[in-house]
Amino acid sequence: MGLSGLSAEFVDCLSSHELSPEPARVWVFGYGSLCWRPGFPYSERRIGHVEGYMRRFWQGSVTHRGTRDKPGRVATLVERTQGVTWGCAFCITDPAAINYLHSREVSLGGYETRVTRFQPRDGRQRAFPVMLYLATDDNPQWLGPAPLAQLAEQVAGARGWKGPNADYVLQLVRFMKRRDGSIAAEPAAEPPGRRC
Repeated sequence: MGLSGLSAEFVDCLSSHELSPEPARVWVFGYGSLCWRPGFPYSERRIGHVEGYMRRFWQGSVTHRGTRDKPGRVATLVERTQGVTWGCAFCITDPAAINYLHSREVSLGGYETRVTRFQPRDGRQRAFPVMLYLATDDNPQWLGPAPLAQLAEQVAGARGWKGPNADYVLQLVRFMKRRDGSIAAEPAAEPPGRRC
């Protein structure tokens, strides 16, 4: 089954990353709410990691986990040479799912797309390319780094139509702990004295 029916904007995105909308599937990496609430049909999900990125709560949320007056903080990835981020790769074969993701992550979320390699947790499986969404400092919802105490206060005080911002963080922690020790051991913050 091909991925005909994709939005023209998304096909351009795939082409720019040298990923063809044909053959029949695209792999997407989730490292935040996609891990526990993908919201789209998928044919396969694999646990694993990407390298060269670190998860940070630097992206604002003014709808799902906050408001314009009190933005919440949600995960994004920042490039770090030694970075490793665990999450899920989803195999998508339905163009409606890809269009949904583009709307959720790019149009509403302020994210942009990148392509990198995903290494499944099962060492017998080979690495493969995945598309991921990440926020950059030039989008209007970008909050950037902050001292840990300020970040925690902001998360504790924010609430959007999907619920409290703190629930988002706790869901991510639960997801990481339900996997195996290698995932739970991913560093949650920069070394002391650095901003999160």
